[in-house]
Amino acid sequence: MNDTTTLVTGASLDFEAVYRAAANGLGAPPWEDGRPNPLFLSWLDRSACDVVRPGARIAVVGCGYGHDARALLARGYDVTAFDMSPTAIDLARRQHAEWPEAFHVADLFQLPSRWQRRFDLVVEIHTIQSMPPDTRERSIAAIESLLHPHGAVFLLCRAAEHPATLDEGPPWAMTLDEIRTLALGRGLEATDGFELLLDDENPPRRRIRTVLRRISGSA
Repeated sequence: MNDTTTLVTGASLDFEAVYRAAANGLGAPPWEDGRPNPLFLSWLDRSACDVVRPGARIAVVGCGYGHDARALLARGYDVTAFDMSPTAIDLARRQHAEWPEAFHVADLFQLPSRWQRRFDLVVEIHTIQSMPPDTRERSIAAIESLLHPHGAVFLLCRAAEHPATLDEGPPWAMTLDEIRTLALGRGLEATDGFELLLDDENPPRRRIRTVLRRISGSA
């Protein structure tokens, strides 16, 4: 899933309005390209086995039409994918009709209590960066609340050299220091470091890819 710099209301993106417009034939969401994220797929194929066991419980944050969730479901994981947009989830259920129970309407900031501390892996791709910078501490706190005590977070975002100002987004790209600070505030760290990668967009954009794990004794 790509990111976007358009379709904003005030300083935030109205996701449901974007998906509803797409459902009415007014053009696909600007971040939608009809496939799982390639930088997530390459990690999934090469490195996921070092992080999660076969059949593990995985949450996908801001799943949209569910392409990343589909890649996980096809590999046999127990997936809970959610988005705040009912329109997006309705289409995800229809596009992936063999797994309709995997897709849920939910707000990251009002998550069901039954999901707390449930998941072995939380997949976060471009969701934090799609919301204003002053929501980031709440976002990472909500994501961390989903983690099983021995769980991990896969995080992928646009890379920045300096903290983004409000008028630079959406999306609001993130620096390595910002991610480190956010993670540390929730008892998480990138034990295997960070990868700075170029995506396959035209022109290519720099991305940060990492896996965050709990700091020993912080659960």
